[in-house]
Amino acid sequence: MKKYDVLKWYNTKNFIYYERDIIWLETAYVMINCEMGSEGTIVEGVKSIDSVKEVSGVFGNYDIVVKIVCPNVEEMRETIAKKIRQLGRIQSTTTLMCAN
Repeated sequence: MKKYDVLKWYNTKNFIYYERDIIWLETAYVMINCEMGSEGTIVEGVKSIDSVKEVSGVFGNYDIVVKIVCPNVEEMRETIAKKIRQLGRIQSTTTLMCAN
């Protein structure tokens, strides 16, 4: 999880004060194996998903690596299972959850 500070301010009649909330975000990397020649199409499809922060085509055991950042594990699961894995021509995925 990555820690982000969110600063809220309130204005009352006589003074302004700040309240600081700390939000922890979940980060994961999803490695994708896809059908040969479909990498470009899948990269473009993955880029359109809101939780996706980075996408790279790679060489080796996987074809594409995707960095996802979500506010909680449930949204992470939803993004991977219902958005990424549902894209056509994906053969398999492996997910690495970060332990920040």
